[in-house]
Amino acid sequence: LTELLPQQYRSMGATIENRTARVQPVAGRDAVVIEYQARLPGSPLPLRQKQVFLPGGGKTFIVTCTARAAAFDRYRPTFDQVLASFRVPAPRGGGG
Repeated sequence: LTELLPQQYRSMGATIENRTARVQPVAGRDAVVIEYQARLPGSPLPLRQKQVFLPGGGKTFIVTCTARAAAFDRYRPTFDQVLASFRVPAPRGGGG
């Protein structure tokens, strides 16, 4: 996932910088959290994004929080509240 994300952005003419990825608890579940700064074509201001991948019910739910890079920390508490309230179905058991 962390390797494919920059490739996908490059294919759209965008770039990703300062990428971090980790597994951390979100809303009581282990989730993959990726944060990065993005420069999109046609946009003069860099954006900062936090994407959270939450597994549940045989699917993966992706919650994306986006703001101008300079303002992201101002909105972080709101993003954290949204993520804390997010609920997904229980993961399905593994099968072969």
